[in-house]
Amino acid sequence: LHTSSVSYLEAVHYDRESLHHQHRTKRSTEELVHLQFEAFSRKWSVKLKRDASIFHNNIIIENSKGPVTYDFESAYTGKIEVDHTLFFRYNNVTDDVIANINNHVMAVNSIFNAVDFDSDTSPDSIGFSIKRIKIHDDPSASEYKYSGNHGVNSMLFLHSEENHDQFCLSYIFTHRDFDNGILGLAWTAERGTSGGLCSRYTLYTDGRLSLNTGIVTDINYGNDVTTAVSYVTFAHEIGHNFGSLHDESSNPTCAPGGSSGNYIMFAQATAGTKSNNVLFSSCSILSMAPMVESRGRDTANGCFVEYASATCGNKVVESGEDCDCGWDDDCTDPCCYPTLSATGPDSAKACQYRPAATCR
Repeated sequence: LHTSSVSYLEAVHYDRESLHHQHRTKRSTEELVHLQFEAFSRKWSVKLKRDASIFHNNIIIENSKGPVTYDFESAYTGKIEVDHTLFFRYNNVTDDVIANINNHVMAVNSIFNAVDFDSDTSPDSIGFSIKRIKIHDDPSASEYKYSGNHGVNSMLFLHSEENHDQFCLSYIFTHRDFDNGILGLAWTAERGTSGGLCSRYTLYTDGRLSLNTGIVTDINYGNDVTTAVSYVTFAHEIGHNFGSLHDESSNPTCAPGGSSGNYIMFAQATAGTKSNNVLFSSCSILSMAPMVESRGRDTANGCFVEYASATCGNKVVESGEDCDCGWDDDCTDPCCYPTLSATGPDSAKACQYRPAATCR
């Protein structure tokens, strides 16, 4: 991601176990982490502070066997799935997969936070916090449906077959080399039609689908794409979810090219290194603004929410909850109402005790 604060960037290779042994901190702490290391023939001392804007408080992370433990705490009413190809791409290391997701969401947040959708001359500070992560680490699992070869349309359709009503958006990240150099695909929000931001699980001619979905891959014509390209791809697909079409190449205002480059919604992928590459054009913002108001901020049907300190479904009993047995597909407590993947009559009862006398 382009920044004026970094003049040189190079990967630092380190011993993971040694780092964790010397610099592990508890999830509840707000204190700075003091990181000391040697690199480039000198000693370094870095102070790190937890970013509280990316992950929803006590986010749920799962692999093919169920919930897994990961040490962090924070705020995207969104879901991200990772298929087995991306899990294998990161050498089966869950921490690295989650770090990759974290970096993508941070990059997208830095872009969306700065956009003025309501034209009041100040940024709207719209961001995303991930509520649920599902890492498919076993392609032979009986319920796994992404094994085998799938094109980008097939992958998006398979992901859309699930009910994602609990999330503003749901994405699947993969490491598949799609035809014609396609890096991502998403349903576009349009006035008067289904699809895109906050869309609900609905019956169509092809069956019930959630069209608040998208897909991103990090490989193109046999080569891994740079992180800058991947971040912009993620922002580009979310731009479609928010209602933006591609910037027309014939419009010099919204597709200027030149030394500053084209904007995020340009049809062809950009390198992500020029100033305009990480900005939405005025054309895109004009298209997205009505969707932000009608689908996101609408008090009756919008899916935008304030950051919540308690998260029903994370299997941690927090303020305002009687119990918390997780989601309906993994709850084993007969005395507790689970969080439902699909909105239903018991949705409001989630994380409350069931009335049966034997449960008291």
